[in-house]
Amino acid sequence: MLKRWDSPYLAGRPKGPWFKWKRDPHTVDAVLMYAQRGHGKRSSFYSDYTFGVWSGTEGSEELVPVGKAYFGFTDEELKQIDKYVRDNT
Repeated sequence: MLKRWDSPYLAGRPKGPWFKWKRDPHTVDAVLMYAQRGHGKRSSFYSDYTFGVWSGTEGSEELVPVGKAYFGFTDEELKQIDKYVRDNT
């Protein structure tokens, strides 16, 4: 959301001095680096993830963390990822 610096905060959807900037999503090929147990109803699942990308030149590459995800997965997707983490770590 972009707003003119001198525009007041108003209820509703103000037009003119406010602009919703929509961008196409970007995609990234990332590696699941860490999985941690969640909180609340997800405390028995590995549902908090840290993702990384490879950086560096050939022969001296390293995984660099670039982001975390705590939500956005369906319950079925969480079960599949949880099973994969348990089976492979």
